[in-house]
Amino acid sequence: MLLAELGKQATQRDLARNLGTDYVFTSSDEEFSPGRAMNRGFLSRRYPADLVYFHQADFLVAPDVLDRAVQLMLQLDCPFVYPYWGEVHLSRMMSEAVRCSAVQPGQLFDVLQRCVARRRTIHGSEQAASDAYDEVALSSDELESLVNSLPANLRRDITEADHVRLWGSDDRSYAPYRWRPEETLAASLCRISGGPRASAAYLCSDAAFRQAGGVPELPGWGYEDLIFWHTVQAFHPYTGDRSGISFKESVITMNYPLIHLWHPVSGRPDYYAATERNERIFHEFHGRTAEEQRAGVRALPPRG
Repeated sequence: MLLAELGKQATQRDLARNLGTDYVFTSSDEEFSPGRAMNRGFLSRRYPADLVYFHQADFLVAPDVLDRAVQLMLQLDCPFVYPYWGEVHLSRMMSEAVRCSAVQPGQLFDVLQRCVARRRTIHGSEQAASDAYDEVALSSDELESLVNSLPANLRRDITEADHVRLWGSDDRSYAPYRWRPEETLAASLCRISGGPRASAAYLCSDAAFRQAGGVPELPGWGYEDLIFWHTVQAFHPYTGDRSGISFKESVITMNYPLIHLWHPVSGRPDYYAATERNERIFHEFHGRTAEEQRAGVRALPPRG
């Protein structure tokens, strides 16, 4: 395991030490780039393995997802496995409760995985994968199960909290994905976007990641993951629809929701100012043929 950090100063060295993991810090005065952080971490591994799992710090994942993803990769001989369907955005109060262990992640996965399985069955194959960002609503019984899993004091505090306490402020000048305001109990706990997730957290082979050139090192927030997903499609026979992502017609998406912990977005205008420009870069790339996309890739150095 390796913890990679990119920024003006190292802040996570003690965390890596407590976790007993390798740590790589890349100094940068430029605006944060998720792709650059991932690539530097990938290339800086002391003991490069054949398989790599990328995980970002603001996500929770089910404890058995890696075992199942590796089994599926070996079974299908595929270079990437994208196990997630749906992204659950926890409110600030729910995220704080998880961080302080007042709510156990296993409780959330128990309810939310059932929700995901049901939505995948209902939606079926309706539209192209991954670029969609429609919202999924909890049913009354799912909401009841989720609420009943929470401590009584947390349930009370959430029902009494205002929008800023639950979700913070949003001062972005451009945000392509913005929730519609809702004052329901469900929206106080989490908001869920549907569809397979081909970004942020996935299992891949070392060789395939190098061949695809790593994640585009766009400055600021957004779209580097979608460009990389379409790059993977240019090299390998992946397809996607509303129900999941497939490799050579074998579905590799599983019933795992990607659970996103709340973090502030206000006060970082430079980071989010790049979003609109990154979206234009994505659409320009998406408009190329697969051959043109492959021709523009500069592979990462081979493993030494």
